Amino acid sequence: MVSGRKAFQGEGMAAQNIKRLLDHFEQTGQSQISLRALMDMCLDIPEEPGDFSLPPLCRVCGIGKKGLWAVANGLTNMDLGNRGNEAWHNRLVKVKQNWRIAGPTPYSAAM
Repeated sequence: MVSGRKAFQGEGMAAQNIKRLLDHFEQTGQSQISLRALMDMCLDIPEEPGDFSLPPLCRVCGIGKKGLWAVANGLTNMDLGNRGNEAWHNRLVKVKQNWRIAGPTPYSAAM
């Protein structure tokens, strides 16, 4: 479970994005979020087969595309354990496919 400012600071997110994300969780009544749920917030949700909209994380007020990729890069760089790393890698492949990205993720240090 992820909770509090320190958990998100470890992901390399800007202070403003951390505040917006924590405000969002407070407004929705969540004090904690599972890593799996955070990973899923990065995925596009198909409304119809082959039709993708913005991922839930981009719909959080003030997060936007850079905040999404900050979370994605943070999850990529974190040690989530064997199962967690594998689960994130599988989701990251889908996220990059949906955004039509080949190579390193946007705003990553590997660019």
